[in-house]
Amino acid sequence: MSSLHLRILTPTGPVVDCQVKEVNTSGLEGEFGVLPGHLPFITALKIGPTSFIETDEYEPRFFALGAGYSEIFEDQVTLFVESAEEAADIDVERAKLALNKTQQELSNLPELPVEHPDFVRVNQAHQRAQNRIHVASLN
Repeated sequence: MSSLHLRILTPTGPVVDCQVKEVNTSGLEGEFGVLPGHLPFITALKIGPTSFIETDEYEPRFFALGAGYSEIFEDQVTLFVESAEEAADIDVERAKLALNKTQQELSNLPELPVEHPDFVRVNQAHQRAQNRIHVASLN
């Protein structure tokens, strides 16, 4: 059976390096899947869930990823992301606290344009907290 070599890399080092049957992740234009033999491409990734099924396994593994980009080339999938956390390792209570904090911060921000650095920072933290809670529920 054909497989893909998946690597998930963060600034602190590799998080995943294994052979998989398929990968599903969140691009800026929507979710996409990769199977062996996929055409090469590079695309930006948004904060979102990623799942994959390792070769010789049947259950998917779920990760909460930060923003970044992906490179698919010759049955190799490399995800370069700001952060990656496996569903089983997510502290849901901490994520809920972060979600509540960012919700309050967003409501207290004056009418800032969406490109304002303060809005971007808080909004991304809010998205990360939502993603962590969602991915933890998939486990």
